Amino acid sequence: MRTLRFIATCALAPLSIAAAPAFAQDQPAPPAPAPDTTTSAPEGTANESDTNGSRFLGFRVAGQVAYDRFQALGKTHDGVGYGAEAGFDGQIGPVVIGPSVSYYRGDDAQVCAPQSGGNACTKSFREVAATARVGLQVAPALLIYGKGGYVTNYQRKFFNSSAPGGAGSYYQRYNSEGFTVGGGAEYALGKHFFIDTEYRFSQYNDHTSRHRALAGFGIRF
Repeated sequence: MRTLRFIATCALAPLSIAAAPAFAQDQPAPPAPAPDTTTSAPEGTANESDTNGSRFLGFRVAGQVAYDRFQALGKTHDGVGYGAEAGFDGQIGPVVIGPSVSYYRGDDAQVCAPQSGGNACTKSFREVAATARVGLQVAPALLIYGKGGYVTNYQRKFFNSSAPGGAGSYYQRYNSEGFTVGGGAEYALGKHFFIDTEYRFSQYNDHTSRHRALAGFGIRF
């Protein structure tokens, strides 16, 4: 009996060894971890792009001071002046474009010159302009621009006649219209503040004109 049991054990052993690997192969393999598909932009890239793209967008207001040269009657008067400008800028790529209005007043420049039969004087007061400017953003915080438009200057002109009794003398106050052109640079101090420098020339219809070199400080909304 023991002999038969030993023979049966020896006969079944190879079958047990062969079945073990097959059973292991039937077990499902554990799932592989999902690949990490998230990507991160370099630090600061998104913020810098947003800031750079919006530094010259929106409403702006600036105060300005200027060195001023008023020309009339073949003579010039040099002085200083002050003013303010308000405008709105839009941007397409690196190109910035927008309208603006400005107010300027010199030091009430007056020039006088002898004329036939007497002496004439012209005096300049306030100037108001409506312009458009087009600029190119050449660096994240730097804009180079040109501008041009309509201008009107309030003036006074009088003539003192040398004739007996001052015959022929006159005194007039009027607005002299014309055009203004110029160009300059604006530098952004962060997102809301800026400084600028600009040259502007105004030609009035009564053969008078003005040259200005301006510097300003402003805020953008």
